[in-house]
Amino acid sequence: MLRIARGPSPKVRPKTQPENTVFRRQLRDLIRHFDTNPVATSVLYFGDSVLSRVSRDDHDTRSLGQMVAEKLGDRMQVVCIYDGAYHMAVFNAFVRALGRMRYRPQVIVLPVNLRSFSPQWHLNPEWQFDKEIRTLEEFTAGRTQTVPPVQKLPQSIIEFRATPVEYPCSSLTRIGEFLDVVRMRTETAEQKEYRWGQIHVFHYMHPLQADHPKLLLVKETLEEIEKLGAFAVAYVTPINHQAGRKLIGEDFASAVRDQVELVRRQVAESERRGRARFLDCSTMFGSDCFFHEYDPTEHLNERGRLMLADVIAQVILQLCQ
Repeated sequence: MLRIARGPSPKVRPKTQPENTVFRRQLRDLIRHFDTNPVATSVLYFGDSVLSRVSRDDHDTRSLGQMVAEKLGDRMQVVCIYDGAYHMAVFNAFVRALGRMRYRPQVIVLPVNLRSFSPQWHLNPEWQFDKEIRTLEEFTAGRTQTVPPVQKLPQSIIEFRATPVEYPCSSLTRIGEFLDVVRMRTETAEQKEYRWGQIHVFHYMHPLQADHPKLLLVKETLEEIEKLGAFAVAYVTPINHQAGRKLIGEDFASAVRDQVELVRRQVAESERRGRARFLDCSTMFGSDCFFHEYDPTEHLNERGRLMLADVIAQVILQLCQ
């Protein structure tokens, strides 16, 4: 028998949110490293939870950010700005804020997480970071800004759950149905595979369109990085593609390839001008590099973090030769 744990009744998101102390510390760090310190930090590395999460089974508990910093050693200083569910709109606002500061990083590392384009992430009212982005915009007041396409987003968890979606390889039609599957208690191997498969669909098989606002922000953010005189390393975050192919089939692989190609096009102009390097890391690692075999997130275990840190550090060093 299939059991679904629905949890507490969804509540409307409060209109006023508590101050994000992590964000405030990050803004202070940005000012300290790039405005008050005459010796600017060499590398600014943005990220979401992938930059900090470690597996409970890891012996090496250094974060991805720490590993990159240690691989660069004394040659380059690294400052990481990240938080769970940070996305391209947040990164863009931080980059714009750098334009008001006296010093610049040599390299800005910009991860592009495919899941951040999905309704699961993009439409979640708890992951918009509107207050943080407004704070950065106020800091950057007076500069010309390109306004991304307006999109009406859900204002509450209730609206979020009710949002209609259409995915290949799934009969589910609303976000709430997928969220119920996420909470599903499974008893058989068949139920477990169904659950993991639908979560992979939910996270990565959204039909991404070329006019998606966060996708357009990739190109815009790279242009802002160019204005700063910095190089950019834009990489697609690794995903557990082996699990997706095992659970869904080749349709999963095809959906990921299509999305990566759309990201590649956003980076192409900056790369042609020699101001950016594009890395497709989406299918770089196997399932043994994630927290578990069917992990439907981008969180890497120590093996995955070590390999990705090596790739990123090598590219940074090549750019700065």
